[in-house]
Order: sequence, then structure tokens, then C-alpha cells
Amino acid sequence: MDSDEFDELMKIQKRAASRIIEESNEDDKISLLTIINELSVSKKRIPIELVILEAEQQGISESTTLSLIDQLKNDRIIKIEDGFIQFS
Repeated sequence: MDSDEFDELMKIQKRAASRIIEESNEDDKISLLTIINELSVSKKRIPIELVILEAEQQGISESTTLSLIDQLKNDRIIKIEDGFIQFS
């Protein structure tokens, strides 16, 4: 394998790894939306702490959960007010 082939292989590998990370992020986002949806059955507004606890029980770290909450907020899917989450 020459240098050009190796470089091309590395580019393909980086794109594949990037795609896997994006898909994992989307899976976590869907899981978080499911958690929020399930918790909102009994309440319109859900404490952020409760969402974090439920996400941790499903294997999503607190830092990932907070990052996803920010993404969902920026996408205007959820609103955050006074430490509570609700759907927009």
C-alpha cells in the first residue's frame, strides 16, 4: 500500500468514525426525548434534575444529558424555565 492509498484509507476511516459519533448522539437525543415525554405524562414541567437522574439510569452521563438538553433547547424542541423542562 502506497502513501496515497493509506491517506485515502485514513480519510474514509475518519468519516466513518464521525458518522458513528453522530448516530450515537442522535440515539442519545432520542432516548432523552423519550425520557422527557414519559415524565411529562403526569406533569407539564419536569425538573431538570429528574431528567438527569433518569438519563443516568439509562446509561447517559450527566454531561452528555446537559449537552443534549442545550441542543434540544437550541432546536426549540424544549423550553427551560426556572430549572424545569417542558416541550415547546
